[in-house]
Amino acid sequence: MKMNIRSIYSQFRANIVAIVSVIVALTGMAYNTYRNEKTEINHNVRAAAFETLKNLGETQILVDYAHFKKDRERGDTRLGWGKMTLIHDLSQVLPAPGPEEADLLLAAWRDNVDELENSTESMVKITDEIQRLRLTTIDIRRRRDSRCVSGRRAFDRRASRAGCCRRRRRIGSDRGARTCVGRSGTRAPASQRRRGVVPPSVRSIDAGRRVAYVRRRSAAANSGQ
Repeated sequence: MKMNIRSIYSQFRANIVAIVSVIVALTGMAYNTYRNEKTEINHNVRAAAFETLKNLGETQILVDYAHFKKDRERGDTRLGWGKMTLIHDLSQVLPAPGPEEADLLLAAWRDNVDELENSTESMVKITDEIQRLRLTTIDIRRRRDSRCVSGRRAFDRRASRAGCCRRRRRIGSDRGARTCVGRSGTRAPASQRRRGVVPPSVRSIDAGRRVAYVRRRSAAANSGQ
């Protein structure tokens, strides 16, 4: 039993890099799949919300023409039935309470469409349900947009922080790399060389070399005499 445990432990230590790599790959793939699904859901909800708002507006125009203008062409209730069905189907993609509001709108249309042209009460009931579903859809879309914006801002903050860190490391490495060599062999920063500022160690070594040079010249002159 002890030998088996030792062999397993030794194999685990020998393959620790491969095991960690597999775990990281599986985790990244699972998270990527999850994010793709969430993105697809958000896209479908946004598209359904915009289409619902568009058809609600067209239905309200149809109701106004049918009741106020008594226009049988632009206020054709048969076209209204098609739009009601489309709105009801689109609202099934929306989160709650979108589907419930669409059911109420369809029921109000079914009960009052026959008296829409002559009855103000029927027009008001249909219009109220249209406005209720419209406000609900706008609220759903606003909440989705706020989530997307907050997530995008968090990502931008993380990206900006990472970019700042990379720029700081790059600037630090550039400052360390942009150095020049003085006459003494001591490396001085390029910024100091450009400004004419030399470190004390370079100045002291250069001064010592100049003194030694002057002494050699003096000694050579005295020996020549």
